[in-house]
Amino acid sequence: MPRSGLYYKPISPSTEEGALRHRIDALDTRWPFYGSRHKAAVVKREGFLVGRASVQTALREMGIEGIHRGPNLSKQALEHKIYQMGPQCAPAVGGFPWTLVDEGKQASA
Repeated sequence: MPRSGLYYKPISPSTEEGALRHRIDALDTRWPFYGSRHKAAVVKREGFLVGRASVQTALREMGIEGIHRGPNLSKQALEHKIYQMGPQCAPAVGGFPWTLVDEGKQASA
């Protein structure tokens, strides 16, 4: 363990920072689709002297994320056929460049 960790004394956040975080949380509750730029603009209009980076840091530390789709929302249906196109799938004369992959397995590139 480094010695610097032994001497570190954490400081509590200022009342201004607490008020800012409370207001950002209220904004996120009311308008969850606002991004950091919009939230920073609203908070600036209300008299807080902060920039977008400070708002982003506060959002990240509070665990607030914007509304967005996450990865892998739906699972692949195994009964559907999987087609792939790649260099090994050279189109035949009058044919399609797609090849059918074995059922339930996806071909590796």
